[in-house]
Amino acid sequence: MANPQVEDGFTRIANELIDKGFTQINLSAYETRILWALLRSTYGWQKEEDPISVSQYMEKTGIKRRHVQRTLNRMVSRNIFFKKDGYINTYGLQKDYEKWDISQPAKQVKSTSPGTGLKTSTFSGAGVAPKEVHTKEKRNITKDIVSKEGLATFLHTLNDLSLKVQEIMLDFLDRVRQGNSTKHIAPSRVERIVQELRSISNSYGERNLVEAIKRTLAKEDYSWGTRNVTGYVNVIAKNLFEQSRQREVEEQARVKKEALAGAKGSELYNEIVRSIEPKN
Repeated sequence: MANPQVEDGFTRIANELIDKGFTQINLSAYETRILWALLRSTYGWQKEEDPISVSQYMEKTGIKRRHVQRTLNRMVSRNIFFKKDGYINTYGLQKDYEKWDISQPAKQVKSTSPGTGLKTSTFSGAGVAPKEVHTKEKRNITKDIVSKEGLATFLHTLNDLSLKVQEIMLDFLDRVRQGNSTKHIAPSRVERIVQELRSISNSYGERNLVEAIKRTLAKEDYSWGTRNVTGYVNVIAKNLFEQSRQREVEEQARVKKEALAGAKGSELYNEIVRSIEPKN
């Protein structure tokens, strides 16, 4: 039988946070569990922030990885948590509860297809077309997304990247949507594009992905209506990655050269360098 005692440890939380903050905000089940996990890891140890890994949140809450990351992103976007990017992201509670978005939490999205693929979506709100799309072969198709707001809502259910990457992805996806003659975009296509952008990020890093998307968005003659809209992004990210690697190699070579020049016996080294350098 459980028998918790404050003598065994307790978490200090200001009454004002409880009375005017936690009791006034609408949270989903996942958001509630993530909130208490954060409070235990921060206030429970007399800290205001802590670099807590996704794996730790999974262990504390029993929530799957993709749901943990999605919920963390949601709590940051609602300004309930603050986040500091790092090798392990640091999170903390935004104590100014007046800045919190206390609206209804995002509705859960049901998935009936394997992997991350979504077959039917249950969320509602602005930005979703009211009718199903019909083809020659009768089949159920998720409702098209018709606004940037609808894309943002849908993206929150899929993405586990940083907010910076989410924001640039949102701009990219909305440009793709606008490139369609109907100004609609199917959720299945959003998923596919996000997966392709994730792959680029995994290969070349988030920083190169963000810069590559920015350059793509600035390209005036880019064809947003094509199926392979991420091809140009991939090329730019790859070039940026290779340039970065080349600079690293050159910097390492420079450091080694300086170290050798300053080492014992450097007179002989300098004489060798002078003998092999091209003469003007």
